[in-house]
Amino acid sequence: MSTGLVYLRPLEVAFARRVGPHHSSALAAWEHISEWLAAKNYKPLAPTGFGLVHKTKTLPQIDMPVYDACIELIDPIMIDLVAGIDQCRIPGGAFLRHRHIGGPDTMAEAFRNLRTAEAKRRGLKNDDSRPMIEIYIKNQRDCTREQRIDLCVPVLIP
Repeated sequence: MSTGLVYLRPLEVAFARRVGPHHSSALAAWEHISEWLAAKNYKPLAPTGFGLVHKTKTLPQIDMPVYDACIELIDPIMIDLVAGIDQCRIPGGAFLRHRHIGGPDTMAEAFRNLRTAEAKRRGLKNDDSRPMIEIYIKNQRDCTREQRIDLCVPVLIP
């Protein structure tokens, strides 16, 4: 497993949003967007998935945890507000990235370690104005089993 600093470019995405505890909202959001991808025949166009884990500072109008299941918005994929699929831009910038191999039950602890011990060890400050990002390398539609996921915590570089 590797950990290091990366710079992510901003990315336009289509997303399904769910509100509530991360473990249940993530699964519900991925199920929703997966069903939509299948219905629109977009699945082959979306090999990589992005999960946005929002804190209340990134979405102050919502007073609960928020999770967005996202796929890159490329031609011919179009948003579908009626189906609950909207568009947003994943903010770019500096992130502390950890290649996580495991299931969803171990991700919370890995994120916590990145935000606290690893950021402190590197002299970095967390940037709570941007969401944490999960980058599903393959098969984002199955967030219930062990897989390779890049966990990215936004940081400010002094």
